[in-house]
Amino acid sequence: FFSPEHNQKFTAEDVRLKIEKEPDNPNKLRLNLNGMNILEWFRQKYKEVQQKIDIISRQVPKSKGFKL
Repeated sequence: FFSPEHNQKFTAEDVRLKIEKEPDNPNKLRLNLNGMNILEWFRQKYKEVQQKIDIISRQVPKSKGFKL
């Protein structure tokens, strides 16, 4: 899946997609992925990616440099 909001691709396996009516406006439809609004799913996946990046960046030892 591609999220234009985050300009990023996400992968998912064994998903269930379903088109449902919006609870607060039955005239509108929304796409659900595994029972979750797809927009919320994208936000959740983006947060997970950001957390992984943060953990990896903490594990990389920073250069101490050198003194003259």
